Amino acid sequence: MTGEWECLVTTIVGDGEYLYSNRSKQSVAFYDGVRAMAMDDIGRLLYIAPQFTGRWILGEKLTIYGAIGWGWLRYKETVKGSGLGELSGTTNALGGNFTVGLEYRLSSVVGMSVDLGLIGGEIGKLKVDNTGLQATIREAL
Repeated sequence: MTGEWECLVTTIVGDGEYLYSNRSKQSVAFYDGVRAMAMDDIGRLLYIAPQFTGRWILGEKLTIYGAIGWGWLRYKETVKGSGLGELSGTTNALGGNFTVGLEYRLSSVVGMSVDLGLIGGEIGKLKVDNTGLQATIREAL
């Protein structure tokens, strides 16, 4: 039995931009025996960065790709209490990301892919804005 196997590997290097946004909300209800109070905690993460990318085409159907970048990472958290006003904090940092993936082409314009990515950064101390909370306290007094 004889056979022939050929693997064509083509490398494509480029650049691009990456935008990631995430919002999470958590609600907690408290009851102290006299009154009930609800608190909402909303966290938002925004990341914008230029990307340096590479694609390695393996044969006719398979591509391995990767990207790396550094950019602006912003985190904002807001806590709202029923009847207590709002407290929020924001911080900005340098962030980085790394992505690696595998794509299978079904046709020349359609494919399926799976990738794994990581965004990270050192988020420092939040700059707190408590003007909403202070206004509520002034109204109560």
